[in-house]
Amino acid sequence: LQDAADLADTRIRLVPDALGAIEVAVRREGDMTHVHFAAEQAATRALLQDAAPRLAEAAEARGLKLGQTMVGGGGPE
Repeated sequence: LQDAADLADTRIRLVPDALGAIEVAVRREGDMTHVHFAAEQAATRALLQDAAPRLAEAAEARGLKLGQTMVGGGGPE
């Protein structure tokens, strides 16, 4: 059983013209932050997957501990 005060969810929807729709879900559980990206376009998913290690480094440099970082589909292409 987790204390609800230690949980926080944020969802963001981005629609850049060149990349298609991207949904970002951030969940904070205690001192860990989990990020899930859902992108419509396969090329965008590949870019996000390639950038995941840099995201982890940037988060760590700012004092955040990243748990899971997942990239998945957000709909049909």
